[in-house]
Amino acid sequence: MSAQVPSLEFLSELARAAGAELLDRFRGPLEVSRDAAGGLVSEADLAAEALICARLRARFPTHGILAEEAAKLSGAQALPEGPAWLVDPLDGTSNYAQGHPHFAVSLCFGEVAKGRFEPALGVVYQPVGELLFSAERGRGASLNEGRLALAAAPPRDRGSFALSPQVANASEGLALWSRVAAVLERTGPLRVSGSAALDLAYVAAGWVGAFYGPRPAPWDVAAGCLLVEEAGGVATDLAGRGGLSLKGEALLAAASETQAWLRDALGRS
Repeated sequence: MSAQVPSLEFLSELARAAGAELLDRFRGPLEVSRDAAGGLVSEADLAAEALICARLRARFPTHGILAEEAAKLSGAQALPEGPAWLVDPLDGTSNYAQGHPHFAVSLCFGEVAKGRFEPALGVVYQPVGELLFSAERGRGASLNEGRLALAAAPPRDRGSFALSPQVANASEGLALWSRVAAVLERTGPLRVSGSAALDLAYVAAGWVGAFYGPRPAPWDVAAGCLLVEEAGGVATDLAGRGGLSLKGEALLAAASETQAWLRDALGRS
């Protein structure tokens, strides 16, 4: 890791500043367009991302940055090896654009090695309610001033199951729903919230039982993965491999026992 290592306080302050930028525009007149893939992009996404990236470049000029809006515009989703940032300035744009308060800023600092990202510091900030989820590798996870620790796995008929259903086409969608239906017989209710970052933060807090994303963008889930792991849970692909792919491989996060049987069930279905 580079000698230029940020502090968790820096990430927290930056997330709060971006969150204030979002709240300034929330439920007001908003310019919204669609990117090349058909996803929503608002002026709030762009303003928050510009604020975050400007401060990162000023403070850490040698670090790599993969930020959602810039990545979607350029089509690039790669980072050089070494210290790097994954930035989602507004996770939950559809919610935000409709005036729904379920959205967040997600920031993660870590190291890229052999095409995978290893998170070291991460924050997920929900501006409405001022909920700041934060984690540092090896030092635990917190919500505001309180420590997060996953309890024992909930009974399989009580732990809700959060899904982030990114699919490329209808056949992929049908295959995904078939896999999910197979496990819903053994879980609690299904949640599709519109924010993968908050889904993972809620898993870390014990408010959601598990999270599954078949093709998550790395900036959506990097900080959330670290939160889950530092709260005592497990976040891997369906083969059980840790670390975060920059190519959008499947991600399953939960308490250890829950994650093990879900990974087996989803992998077989």
